[in-house]
Amino acid sequence: VEGNDWFLHQDGDNALLTYGVEESDDLRIGMECRKQSGRLALNAVAPEGAAAEIHIESGGDTERYRAEAEPSEVNDGLFLTAEAKAGDPVFQRFRRLGWLAVWEGDERHAYAPHPGSRDRVERFFAFCG
Repeated sequence: VEGNDWFLHQDGDNALLTYGVEESDDLRIGMECRKQSGRLALNAVAPEGAAAEIHIESGGDTERYRAEAEPSEVNDGLFLTAEAKAGDPVFQRFRRLGWLAVWEGDERHAYAPHPGSRDRVERFFAFCG
């Protein structure tokens, strides 16, 4: 998608991988971790009334993560947060393929990197452990 991509931000022992528009509040999905922790904090947006879960897919592997939901401060929907393990199969597949899809009910939104940015996914997971 033009203008949207995977962006990696590292600050000391913390890293953030997001899909959206760089330097904006336009976030589709985000992942945060502490260096070599093996744990991820997931962030996503969802429409009002959606289930409190983050449902993701990569290359046929899927996972649903129970999430905390609160009203979003930047859109009319919800802001979801969940925890996951960096070693879960869906993330290992994402790491190999470079794309991830987020399900909102029956709608699937696939997020693929632009040429030249795919290595950000691998660098994020190598950092997280």
